[in-house]
Amino acid sequence: MVERINGIRQLHQLGGLEQARRTQGGPSFADLLQKQVEQARPLKFSAHAQERMAGRGISLSGSDLQNLENAANAAAAKGSREALLMMNDVGFIVNVKSRMVLTALDTAMLNDRVVTNIDSAVFVQGTK
Repeated sequence: MVERINGIRQLHQLGGLEQARRTQGGPSFADLLQKQVEQARPLKFSAHAQERMAGRGISLSGSDLQNLENAANAAAAKGSREALLMMNDVGFIVNVKSRMVLTALDTAMLNDRVVTNIDSAVFVQGTK
């Protein structure tokens, strides 16, 4: 009742099949885990963004911050790198991967109607 194992070749082929299934079926577990870890990090505000917010009288409530984080997560899910997050009459330029708010734009700055070096825009529901 002992059956012969046909060598390592069959085992190796099976391992290759599993590897092929993993790479063809979409993102790997490590990629999915990394995405979830990145989305769990809160947004940080650069010194420049903090200065702009203070100088322009822009303040955010806790729910506004949560809405911005949700918008950054939505941008990340679409593959964005640099996003303009528009909330009420304020725009925030965010580096999505580092989760860093780079600057804040008020209505006076937005009157120029041109924002450069972004690859996406997200309109955020904010409190007034």
